[in-house]
Amino acid sequence: MTAVLLDDGFDGDALDAAVWTRGWFGDDWTVTPPVNSGEPQCYDPANAVVADGALTLDIEEKASICGGVDRAYASGMVNGYSKFTIRPGNYIEARVFVAGDEGEVANQPTFWMQGQSLNWPSNGSIVVMKGQADGICGEATDGDGSKSGGCADLAMNAWHTVGVFWTTDGTAEIYYDGDLQWSFPLGTTDPMYPILNLGAWGDVTAPSQLVVDYVRAWDTLPQVVPIAPTLVAAECDVEPTLAIPEVDGVVYTERRVGYQASVTAAAAEGYAIAKGAQTTWTFDLTPEPCGPGGSVDPLPEAPRQVTQQMREVLLDDGFDGDGLDLGVWNRGWVDGQDGQMTTGANPAIEWMCYGPDNVTVQDGELHLDFVRQDSSCTVRGDTYDYQYTSGMIQSWKKFTVAPGSFVESRIHTSGAGTVIENWPAFWTNGESHDWPETGEIDVLESLDGGRACASVHTTPGSAKQCVDIEADAWHTYGAHWRLDGVVDFYYDGQLLASHPFNATDRQYLILNLSAWNGVPAVAPSRLSVDYVRAWSTVDTEAPTVTISSDLVDPGDTITAHAANLVDYEVTFALAPAEGVAGAPAIPLSTSPPVRVSQGTADAELSIPTDIEPGDYEIRVLARSGALRAATTLAVAGEPTPEPSTPGGTPSGGSTTPTGGEEPTGGASGGVTPGGGGSPAGGRTAASAALAHSGAGPILPLAFSGVVLAALGMAMRLRRRSQLD
Repeated sequence: MTAVLLDDGFDGDALDAAVWTRGWFGDDWTVTPPVNSGEPQCYDPANAVVADGALTLDIEEKASICGGVDRAYASGMVNGYSKFTIRPGNYIEARVFVAGDEGEVANQPTFWMQGQSLNWPSNGSIVVMKGQADGICGEATDGDGSKSGGCADLAMNAWHTVGVFWTTDGTAEIYYDGDLQWSFPLGTTDPMYPILNLGAWGDVTAPSQLVVDYVRAWDTLPQVVPIAPTLVAAECDVEPTLAIPEVDGVVYTERRVGYQASVTAAAAEGYAIAKGAQTTWTFDLTPEPCGPGGSVDPLPEAPRQVTQQMREVLLDDGFDGDGLDLGVWNRGWVDGQDGQMTTGANPAIEWMCYGPDNVTVQDGELHLDFVRQDSSCTVRGDTYDYQYTSGMIQSWKKFTVAPGSFVESRIHTSGAGTVIENWPAFWTNGESHDWPETGEIDVLESLDGGRACASVHTTPGSAKQCVDIEADAWHTYGAHWRLDGVVDFYYDGQLLASHPFNATDRQYLILNLSAWNGVPAVAPSRLSVDYVRAWSTVDTEAPTVTISSDLVDPGDTITAHAANLVDYEVTFALAPAEGVAGAPAIPLSTSPPVRVSQGTADAELSIPTDIEPGDYEIRVLARSGALRAATTLAVAGEPTPEPSTPGGTPSGGSTTPTGGEEPTGGASGGVTPGGGGSPAGGRTAASAALAHSGAGPILPLAFSGVVLAALGMAMRLRRRSQLD
């Protein structure tokens, strides 16, 4: 025996509906006619009962109507039609209690099988046991309708095991209590479904029972599992092709209707398909149209039907400068700050701190170096001491991708042969940090003894595919996060795997060279990166901002809604409308940023009570100060008189030269590290953006209580969402 096909011990409190149906071609709950019209009983589902670890089929004297005929008895039957079958090479048996008296069996307890195609007698039948006047009998009906049979003298009111081995040469070998009784020819290969019933002919003994302890079935053939065919991508406007695998013992059949294809796998002669194995697949062979995406430059390393989907380059960092682009990247893990020593994402199992000195940019490459060096780093009050340091960069709060994007990096790992050393990774993480719900995409991760692996982590689980590659070499690793919730992984332009990914949280990028307690650490070691790129496959709409009212009075509160954002957080700010002369720029701290969720941001904005009447704009600013969107706002009321001193400013103010530039002495460049405020006299990201736009000063809507001496007004922002 090579496999167990069925093991039903009737141990529950109901019949297993996945295997059995009560009655004779009924619906499991209605009374059905007998197999032969001359039998005196109907088959009633109530007379087939599972209890105490056995199936009991009862015959009782009970007036019944079935098939339009009045019958005097009701009995029980179960059958496996369209649910379970056996075929050549299978053995099936049942342990039954045979009721009778003085050598005569009561009624016709029967265990038998019939061809699934229901074309009797050409599809044959096997009677494993049937109670007759001559005892317990077996019988086989050949494909030509001829019958072979015999009877055995078995003890009555006793348990017996009855079974049949359907050999691959077309013989039905019937066994009683382990002994071969007969071998009958069976000229058919139609799969057969099992039937158990308590019938009757002539004198009926009622009440009476057929009790079944179990029904079991086995296979004797080698088990094979078909491998799924795969769809091989083609150029755009060219039909993809099906790659049918070659598997010993499996025969594949392909059928086509237009561009729709189906493939069915069946066992070759002398083999059996393993239980539960998939045997049918469907494919859509419609060619992918050649869209406009081919004009994007550069394109990822992927088949053309994938690259044709690219609509926009979101990121193209070739590390061509003399330092890391801090507008995109942070050094170290997100629990720390750029420039500090930080732990890794998994400090309990990793072997090093991440240091800023281990991240270098040189000759058009990023280098992350893993070296032996005592280090200490702290996260959430816990301090970790290690013997190594290494490098990491990540783009949290600076750059993210969403469904409909493709990320790619060309990376050189270290190692020997096909074994990558340490634990290098190119991956993404959900920006909201509610792992695993917000997801993780591992484009490259060295696992399973130094193999290159592509995986996803989300709810309800994870998926991983690994491959052996040359370790000490350059390779391109890409991931296409499709809009249908699947991530396709491409290594050196070839599809490696497709994993379902049901997270929708925007993902930030990470590159790091780690080591962990699962493998020996190798130091020194280096991870080199030629570039990191990202594309969008979606025709993105321009960011917008709408407000609940575009005509307000001083002191009013309005709501603002920004959409189509790609930022992690934004700031809402107030400025005179373009072309309207404004007061001098006032150096202020930027208002607390508003968290962006699914591309949108909302805020309540309080219009200052002392604001000058006139035309203004509500502006949405990126973390860098870049203008994302703006909408006009009119403030009613009487203008505040101009200052009495010619060319002066209200008391406490400061002047701004033409073009928005502030006096020297402020923070050079305007934006302080981490996006915080600038010292007095410096220029905030918001005011810098406005100064460069030439539209006058921009005033972030800050928390209540900030006094603008130059304008004599207060602004505040109440955040609806806040970064954890």
